[in-house]
Amino acid sequence: MQIQSVVILVFLACSVRADVPCDACMDFLVELGDSAVTEISLQSQLEILVGQLCPDAGDPEGCEKGFINWWSQIGLAMYPVLLEPGQVCRDLGVCTGIKIQQEPTCEDCLAGVKAVADLISTEVYINNIVDYLSGPDFCGETENVNTCVTAIEGTIPYAIPVLAEFLAADASNVCNALTGLC
Repeated sequence: MQIQSVVILVFLACSVRADVPCDACMDFLVELGDSAVTEISLQSQLEILVGQLCPDAGDPEGCEKGFINWWSQIGLAMYPVLLEPGQVCRDLGVCTGIKIQQEPTCEDCLAGVKAVADLISTEVYINNIVDYLSGPDFCGETENVNTCVTAIEGTIPYAIPVLAEFLAADASNVCNALTGLC
């Protein structure tokens, strides 16, 4: 699985030296998605979001309380959609048919993680997540749907870029954890 994940990242790095089979891309994104929803990862995300977004919020204490109360649930609902393997792999253009020519490197992996971070922080991806979380599968399950939708619309467009930036900045740790290359 590690070699497949690395091969994906070679392609994602836009140093296109490898054909990344669709299933290998999907395997990597499953790993990335699974790692994003661990208790430790969600707690780290919470700390990052509170530290980055709440100090400038109109109500810093309310912002922190909201993240503390809701981030784990949001993350658990969001990541399977945000990092949906088939969609992300298609959007990155992974299914091309080029043959592998050399072993991937740490640099390839780093660039690949950064490519995923760039993709998920696009307006299209952010809007899709806001729409999903505002709909019946997340906000529709809460006691106050309108409050939830307002919170999602006011938070997620800021939270995803912060998390994507952190993902890109932490690419060496991600690559080491998921592929062992760095």
